[in-house]
Amino acid sequence: MKRKLFVICLPFVVVSLFLIVCDIYIKFSDSLRFPCILYTLTGYLCPSCGATRCIKALLKGKIVRSFINNPLIFLLIVFIILIYIQLFLKTFFKTEKKIIPESKFFYIALSGIILIYCIVRNFIPCIQPMCLLQ
Repeated sequence: MKRKLFVICLPFVVVSLFLIVCDIYIKFSDSLRFPCILYTLTGYLCPSCGATRCIKALLKGKIVRSFINNPLIFLLIVFIILIYIQLFLKTFFKTEKKIIPESKFFYIALSGIILIYCIVRNFIPCIQPMCLLQ
């Protein structure tokens, strides 16, 4: 019974804490600027460049602007939701069905997609974060 209650409450607690932390961060982020070390040293964007602007835009309801800044955040959100659905199904329906494969090939392919995106976004200006397009 405790596990079922935990599984039901988990998304509400996580989302609430995330929104509180993001609200505090947004209030102070204009005065705090953390430059990307990889971009500063090499001039190339890392996979997470634009993530802060992405989350800020997402919290303000600007989904298109958020997607332009860093679409990998949406991949992360979908991945987290699928993990939760898998946990929910396992807890309430006692099924061992896997939504997310546990094979090495899946994670290698996912890492390859992220790596290809990271390389491509450095050479195609229209998929770079908004700050670099201005």
